[in-house]
Amino acid sequence: MDIKTGRLTTKYAQALFNLDGKQMGEADFWAIKKTVQCLRQNMTILTYFNAPHASENHQLIKLFLAYFKLPPKFSALILLLQKQQRVFLLKNILEEFLALYLTKQQQIFFKISSYPALNDIQTKQALDYLEQATSCKIIYEQHVDPALIAGLKMQSVTFLYNHTIQNRLQKIHRKLIRQN
Repeated sequence: MDIKTGRLTTKYAQALFNLDGKQMGEADFWAIKKTVQCLRQNMTILTYFNAPHASENHQLIKLFLAYFKLPPKFSALILLLQKQQRVFLLKNILEEFLALYLTKQQQIFFKISSYPALNDIQTKQALDYLEQATSCKIIYEQHVDPALIAGLKMQSVTFLYNHTIQNRLQKIHRKLIRQN
């Protein structure tokens, strides 16, 4: 993304946050996150918003918002992006919106991967550790990843805790390569 597009994305996200961000809850966060993940995999979804008739556009927007369980106020953003032929920015705007939400709420999103699966007590201990280390509330997504072989990996945009067998083996491999 070039600088101009990045600035536009940030301005749209800030305007959307000013409009709807303060009323947003955790359920909205997960709905937007799901939308971003879907758009990341299939940006062609957005081409449907280029329908020639306004009535079709309004119906498509309603269907899109309902399917992803997005707040109704987001329709104004999509209509504005359509009018300015910038619908392709929607994924980036939603990502920026989520970042603003987390910052304003003093929260951090972590992807927690483990193998084997963590039980409730282990999950609570991991979250307590992260909250203490970051001084923020933690929102997380939990995955079981056999590729880790065994251990725990917790990753956010700015933090990484990787205590896995896979990571140890990679370090040993790099060390052996450097020695040869």
